Amino acid sequence: MNKKKLHFILISSTFIFLLLLLYIQINQLIETAETEKRHFAQSVKLSLSLAAEQMSRDRKMCRNVQFCLLDTQSFHTQELKKLEWHRVDSIIKNNLIQYNLDLAYDFEIINASANDLKTRQDTCEVCYSESLEIALQQSGTVLIVRFPEKSMFIIKRIGPMFISSIMLIFLVTASFILTLSLYLREKMLADRIKDFINNMVHEFKTPLASIGFANHRIQNNKEIELPNKLIKYTEIIDSEKNKLEEQIGNILDLALLESSFRPSDFSEVDIKTVIEEAINSVTLCISDKNGSIDFQNKATGAIVLGSKAHLINAFSNLLDNACKYSNGDLKISIRISNLYKEILVEIADNGIGISSKHQKYIFEKYYRVPTGNVHNIKGYGIGLSYVNEVVKMHHGKIELKSSEGNGSVFSVYLPISKEK
Repeated sequence: MNKKKLHFILISSTFIFLLLLLYIQINQLIETAETEKRHFAQSVKLSLSLAAEQMSRDRKMCRNVQFCLLDTQSFHTQELKKLEWHRVDSIIKNNLIQYNLDLAYDFEIINASANDLKTRQDTCEVCYSESLEIALQQSGTVLIVRFPEKSMFIIKRIGPMFISSIMLIFLVTASFILTLSLYLREKMLADRIKDFINNMVHEFKTPLASIGFANHRIQNNKEIELPNKLIKYTEIIDSEKNKLEEQIGNILDLALLESSFRPSDFSEVDIKTVIEEAINSVTLCISDKNGSIDFQNKATGAIVLGSKAHLINAFSNLLDNACKYSNGDLKISIRISNLYKEILVEIADNGIGISSKHQKYIFEKYYRVPTGNVHNIKGYGIGLSYVNEVVKMHHGKIELKSSEGNGSVFSVYLPISKEK
């Protein structure tokens, strides 16, 4: 899976998770509101039941209320009703407060049939009733209490949770948008830097070619006999030019790998041939270190589907590192063997090794193991990153076993060609 596809999946997944979080929070708020409604109705029912029970214990008040319901015209009845209804209101209010229901309400006591009462409750979502038949000893007598501000009361109850949920969703969404914008900005900057480096490296090739051509003409000039010091200078120029060309080649190989590596162009490659060509590419370094390479091929049918050029470059990098990071008396061992549906290539050396704290970073681009003030080994931290990318593009894996001062073993696993 390439990086662009992986980034798209991660961004899409995060956006979907945010929508899912929003959906869950909204459902949670709705469920909380419904729970509060049920709790409110239960509390009102209990408080009205207690109010009816308290009214039944005051027989004088019950007789007065019953009288007011029967005689609604006389002035005396109106005055009595005002007094007794105020007492009923106090009882209702005290019982509501006991259940933390401190909100505005109004009530009425009526004589109603069961059908009339059901019709009232069906058409009024804020109405609650309690029978007063036992208290008033009169059938069909009902206490009805209405709460005009019921909705606002419930909203106040769930307000803190609602506000905190909205704030949380807003902050997470804002954080995601900010992170995404920063990522896109940094990605754009990284792409520009990469293009700049690639273009700059391409521009280096022309002057290096001119330097090499001019140096070659000086070295092969038959008309003028060059002094030994000048010959030495031309050799230094040639050596440094080759080093620059090698580094430029590594950078361009990595850029090519990232931009135009197409598995559709793969062909069958013999790993034995790849290793032999990689060994030939480091022969000069091995001879300079008076080292030796032990190559053993124990594999049969070591054919993989891939890019021969990239594989040669990858194994050449591993061998070149083994050569550069040696302590003298260089010995490199290469083994090719068969595993189940895989080819294993092991490259072991007796070099300086890599400490465990640096091993998890060595395949990252531009990372170099710190060497303090020692700068005798040149490089840009590209080689092993390139090797890792090549191996991954061939659907393989690379592992490292190493300890400081005891050399390193790189194990490369590549799948055997299905055609083979």
